[in-house]
Amino acid sequence: MKKNTFKKIALLLGCFFAFLSASAQTNTSTKAGDWNDTSVWSLGLVPTSAHDVVIGTHIVTIRSGVTAFANSLTTKASPSQLIIRENASLTVTGNIVQGRANDAIYLFGLNVSNSALNYKMGTIIFGGTIDTKKSRIRQALPPNKWHLVSNPFANAIIANTTHPSSAIFNNLVVNGSSKKSLAYYDDSLADGSKYVYYNNSPTPTGNFPIAKGLSVMVNDVIATGGTTHDFTFAGIMHNGSVSTTISDAGNGFNLVGNPYISYLNANTGAHATNNLLAVNVGVLEEQTIWLWDSANSAFVTKNLSDPAFRINPIQGFFVKAKSGGGAAQTMNFNKTMESHSETNAYFKTSNNRFEINLALTVSDVTRKTAIRYIENQTTDFDNGYDSSIFGGYDSGATIFTELAENNTGKKLAIQSLPNTNYENMIIPIGVNAAAGKEITFSAEAMNLPNDIKVFIEDRLSNTMTRLDEANASYKVTTADALNGTGRFYLHTKSSSVLSTDELALQSVSIYKTSDETLRVVGLTQGTANIKLFNILGKQMMGKKFQSNGSSDIGLPKLAKGVYIVQLETATGNLNKKIILE
Repeated sequence: MKKNTFKKIALLLGCFFAFLSASAQTNTSTKAGDWNDTSVWSLGLVPTSAHDVVIGTHIVTIRSGVTAFANSLTTKASPSQLIIRENASLTVTGNIVQGRANDAIYLFGLNVSNSALNYKMGTIIFGGTIDTKKSRIRQALPPNKWHLVSNPFANAIIANTTHPSSAIFNNLVVNGSSKKSLAYYDDSLADGSKYVYYNNSPTPTGNFPIAKGLSVMVNDVIATGGTTHDFTFAGIMHNGSVSTTISDAGNGFNLVGNPYISYLNANTGAHATNNLLAVNVGVLEEQTIWLWDSANSAFVTKNLSDPAFRINPIQGFFVKAKSGGGAAQTMNFNKTMESHSETNAYFKTSNNRFEINLALTVSDVTRKTAIRYIENQTTDFDNGYDSSIFGGYDSGATIFTELAENNTGKKLAIQSLPNTNYENMIIPIGVNAAAGKEITFSAEAMNLPNDIKVFIEDRLSNTMTRLDEANASYKVTTADALNGTGRFYLHTKSSSVLSTDELALQSVSIYKTSDETLRVVGLTQGTANIKLFNILGKQMMGKKFQSNGSSDIGLPKLAKGVYIVQLETATGNLNKKIILE
């Protein structure tokens, strides 16, 4: 055999044994302590992705802010335990084996504000399998507020969802003597009954459904004399894809939840393809997520136009099922969506686009709607970039916009428009507020184009008020209850001069609310005539009415098809096409 051949064989064998040595390195804890403490480990090294990590009969803690890695993870019999504190993470390339039946891995979350949308959570991601022993997650929640949470385990027992040292449901608020402040959501039920509460007695049996959301309120520990207002789940971690069913019943809203103990890529800003909205586009009526902000008692709306957004571990949220898709549409969650990277629900855009966040304040309660000017978007409804307000049930004072063109009455929390032709886009603003209330409009305008200002028009008082200046606002007291659009409009233009009659007339919306009713929105007070023609030019209806911002006109019984609406006003005429189905 040639000398060079011996050298090659020796080199290959050396590489092979070096590989075996590196890949088979076991790093075992020799005492209790911190993961990042080299003296804890048998190799004298902080574990890496090249180590098969074994937690001996000790408690090892991954402290807040630490990013930990392992090739595999094994815990021994009790008291062996791995604790992952808030804002810490562990990535395991391969498998996890737990040596004790319960709590071998214990993860914590810490609330950093008065809302469950903004907290720090310990996270774990693994690429292999995990056994059927139970881990636990424990999250502190602000007390006496409703939060949306989710079960991150495969077999979380309903009766055990409490602090492990407490009695069953000890941390939950009792409504009378029969119900606990823990509920699932069923949109097929009547308004006021959509949340279905678990009983206090008898104790509920069975497991929480997988990837479903829950509404929960925990006690104030000071008022009740308790020791914690934590909320916990215990069960088997998911080691693969997870699915749940969503239904178009009722308004089509479904309360679902993150099934992993990691952050979940929600939109394309978080990941181009492996994100919740992209994967489930076929079963969602809108590529939109609605989250409940317990601090402000309001919904936060997220879609594709938002910066990178990820859903927190144990976070519950709403989606809307595809209309006509039925009661058993499959929504998928994949492990490729997992991330250790968090995002705050209140993160602002990091790009240079023009954006307006319009706020309405009523009795110290503030609600917001967003208008975003984005390249390649249209004035029609762009799914994933335009999003409706949450419509599962009434949530009090509300502000929204409607489409700048081809308005059909859809109430938008987010409206994305072209980033050109600003002066010719007049945006209807909808308000729901009780009579006799002072309402205040204000705006946060980011990246204003040169010479463009932001104004709110009040067509009842015939005024135009600039909102983009520091501390600017527009206040008005409602004589009558406000319920929808027709009075207020948002303008982006160079001056406060009111729009020409022709442009103002073009911003009037005409659409059907049903096959029996036509709605005319945006006319100033006065007399108007409306006529309806079929496609052959035959007049099918003619009525005179008094406009008051928003007017509903009864329609005669008509055949399905396309019709032309002709509106005659003191300032001009307007023709619109409608379709009766």
